[in-house]
Amino acid sequence: MSKRSRPNYTNKDSTQTLQQGLEEYFKVNPNITDSREQPPEFAKILLAHDISHVVLGCDTDMYDEIKLLPLSL
Repeated sequence: MSKRSRPNYTNKDSTQTLQQGLEEYFKVNPNITDSREQPPEFAKILLAHDISHVVLGCDTDMYDEIKLLPLSL
């Protein structure tokens, strides 16, 4: 089982801007749902979720997704 290194946006000392973090997030997660291809109201929810990954430094593994779950309630 190969384990990839964690993206820079997940580093608590990262100096990336939100835009840079999002660009990296989308680059390392090419198969996530593109909010630009969704209805506007759903797109807002997806983008907010993606932003929370970057702001809180969460990857897309199950452990980090669970940490974000309370934000979706």
